[in-house]
Amino acid sequence: MRCSPKPPTNAARRWLVASLAAVAIAALVACVPGTEPALAAPTFRLVPDASRIVRLDPPGAFAEGGMLVRVALRATNPNPIGVRLAELEGDLWLGGASAAGLRFVDGVDLPPRGAADLVVEVSVPLGRLDALVGPLTDAVAGRPLAYRVDAVVGVEVLGVPTRFPAFTIARGEVRQADLVPAAPRVSFDPATTGVKEARFDRVTLAIGLIVDNPGPLGFVLRAPDARLRLGDREVASLGVPAVQVAARSSATWAQEVVVSPVALGVALATQLQAVATGGAAAIDIAILGSWEVDLGVLGRWNAPSGLLVSGRVD
Repeated sequence: MRCSPKPPTNAARRWLVASLAAVAIAALVACVPGTEPALAAPTFRLVPDASRIVRLDPPGAFAEGGMLVRVALRATNPNPIGVRLAELEGDLWLGGASAAGLRFVDGVDLPPRGAADLVVEVSVPLGRLDALVGPLTDAVAGRPLAYRVDAVVGVEVLGVPTRFPAFTIARGEVRQADLVPAAPRVSFDPATTGVKEARFDRVTLAIGLIVDNPGPLGFVLRAPDARLRLGDREVASLGVPAVQVAARSSATWAQEVVVSPVALGVALATQLQAVATGGAAAIDIAILGSWEVDLGVLGRWNAPSGLLVSGRVD
């Protein structure tokens, strides 16, 4: 009578897999005199086009300043067997200054002699930004910013972990065009801009602005010497005070301006009266002057003087 062997239990299967993994690891890392271990750490390359400052609200312009940095890496497996990149833990350096701790634990599979991309987002604490003022000022001026990543690297082969001591895994330079200040995107807010009151002795105008900041650099916007123009006539001074606009956000500002009908002239005063009473009239409106962009500890930038924003009152 022939007895068929019983199939291995789940516990036996797990033991067998672990044993095979241990044998594979042992074979790879076993040292032959005069040679290096066979299991090598993955190599890394910074991908400058995908690495960037995602958000920077500089101290001095913002009470709660902060920065978020994206680090894109290309990891390559030099080994003849596939490994799983299980861990990166270390530090991000920017311009030679320590910026923040960096940690990646999502895991990514690296095929034999193959490569894969990974992205790590690093939040830089407010206290570290003071040490980064010099490098960040250079970056805002359009100069490249040096990135460096030092980290411990952990890999898994068949579920068995191996850690390599900390080393500089990648470095490079990133030049970020959208970090350089540019004229802000400002428009009249139709909900808060219009003729509020038109009387024989005064005209009250409500002026509302929307400031959009789609870029990664937060700022405080001012126009202290702005002038209001209706039609082809400058009718009043209109200093725009500080408007705080965080990175990748928008802000609004509103103010009332009282203008004498004498400054408007008969024709323009009549048009504004028609607008105030719901008539079909429409008047071109504009603000002239120069924007001051305050970047806190990173300095200030002045846009060329000219037309700041234009629209219509109807």
